[in-house]
Amino acid sequence: MAVLLKRLKRRQVILITTATLLFILLTTGTLFRSPAHITYRLPVQEALLPLPEHKPKHNGTHDQVVLGRPPEHDVRPSDTPPAPTLDALPEYNIHPQDPVYCASRFGLKYLENLRDQSVGYCTADSPANLTCFHSQTAPLDLESGNRRLSRTDTMCFGRSAHFNATAQKFSVGCDSRVLRDSEAKRVPQLDQFTGYWYGTGPRAVLNERVVLDPSVTVGEPTRNFTILVKREGSHNPWHSLMEIWSMTMTLDVLRMAKEHGTNAPFYSLSDVDNTQVMILDNYDEGPYFDLWSLFAKRPTVRARNITTALTTSENIIIPLPGASNPVWQGDWDIHTCDGSPLLTTFSQRILSFYDLATNPTPHPDIVLTFIDRRSTRLLLDQTSHLAALRAHIPHLKVQSIDFAALSFAEQIEVVRGTDILVGVHGAGLTHAMFLPESAVVVEILPEGLEHKGFRNFAALLGHAYFSAHGVKARDGRDGEARDEGSVGVVDGKTRTDGSAKAGGGELEENTPVFVPGTGTATLGERTSDWQEGDVFLEKERFLELIDVAVKVMYNKGLRNYDVN
Repeated sequence: MAVLLKRLKRRQVILITTATLLFILLTTGTLFRSPAHITYRLPVQEALLPLPEHKPKHNGTHDQVVLGRPPEHDVRPSDTPPAPTLDALPEYNIHPQDPVYCASRFGLKYLENLRDQSVGYCTADSPANLTCFHSQTAPLDLESGNRRLSRTDTMCFGRSAHFNATAQKFSVGCDSRVLRDSEAKRVPQLDQFTGYWYGTGPRAVLNERVVLDPSVTVGEPTRNFTILVKREGSHNPWHSLMEIWSMTMTLDVLRMAKEHGTNAPFYSLSDVDNTQVMILDNYDEGPYFDLWSLFAKRPTVRARNITTALTTSENIIIPLPGASNPVWQGDWDIHTCDGSPLLTTFSQRILSFYDLATNPTPHPDIVLTFIDRRSTRLLLDQTSHLAALRAHIPHLKVQSIDFAALSFAEQIEVVRGTDILVGVHGAGLTHAMFLPESAVVVEILPEGLEHKGFRNFAALLGHAYFSAHGVKARDGRDGEARDEGSVGVVDGKTRTDGSAKAGGGELEENTPVFVPGTGTATLGERTSDWQEGDVFLEKERFLELIDVAVKVMYNKGLRNYDVN
């Protein structure tokens, strides 16, 4: 009898232990996650973003036909704000955003506002519809009386479009209409959509690639989706990631919005398998090309490579342009927003896409990564500065990395193992979105530049931020030459491959001065402009700046250092 009781007790302990472990796994959600299970603060949820099974390579082109002003037509009865959300998108419930400004730009409220500002641009008797969603978060540089005007950013969804391979255009069965006055007060007319640099955004895509034609025959509704993308470029990490991020938020809005006459959303998770991205521009793929398939398992295609008509109709999606991204707005002013579910979710999606751990393994070292720029805004004397830093703080692990020489997945892996990211102002600081929690961002700004974009960016990510202004390079202050084959210097050891790329992050066209990107000048072509001029920071000031940043990490995680 005693033996039997002992066995029963043992089984009871095993059952309790097993139940406890299962509870921990389910509530923390740290295991068994697909790329869809985005944030470490959320419970296990339905998969959003299965990994693509193909990564095709193509080329592309585009042509131009301009839409005229739509004629006057009857009002379509569906032009009212949609019903409440169908999919609450729980991955964005990371923490509440109290200020209205912060919530409406960096939280779920941004997506909800887009969902609620929709309108159909076709008449009620049109065979299909073009529905567009609008957002007003960025001010314009002009006044209307005493009222500050806001720019309207737009994304669109077209039902049952047919692709004409000869014209390289989609035809939508739509008889376009002029909005009523009550609608036009809150959203733009079809011919008044905002234009964006490099010819991007819905206005350009509609003009160049879409024909609204009420004579188009529309068959049974299709569940095929094509995302029409015209990029600003392909190599600048800030520009490219803003565009890809805006695309993912576009699909999130379509998941939340109910289509008129149905109880179904415009887009759902089950549609990922039937979705493709169509690239409309001529730029090369660049290092971020694979990320366009975050929500699309059909092969990414180039419009110009499609020489035969598609056998089925496609629902077309024209995403928000990268330049509309709220993180890119107000970047010359300081804001007090200290977190962003939108940004955190996007970064977690990318980590999951590349199958990288969302929580890096803790380590006792303090790792500093210096962004080794190769084209413009070089830090003069950086080699001697980094050597002095190693001598000044012997327990600091210092690595100098030319990110342009690495694949994007490799770049992220480097940053995930970084505690302090240091760089001269430029697109390389976009990598801050992949730093571990509570890391440090250090920005060295050119003389006179008061850009606050990366300070705000760090705050949204929960990172500490420190900055210093250098001075312009003067005659006789040229700094040292560097090995052009160098990929990176880790703890004083140079890694070379003989073919290092020149300063990653260049746009293929001239970059306006207000862009937080890099220039395209070569090492021998210097100007006084802050975008292309080199930066000088005295060694003592450089060491003082880094010393402050390092001490932030002294007693975090497994680290155990005294301040003095």
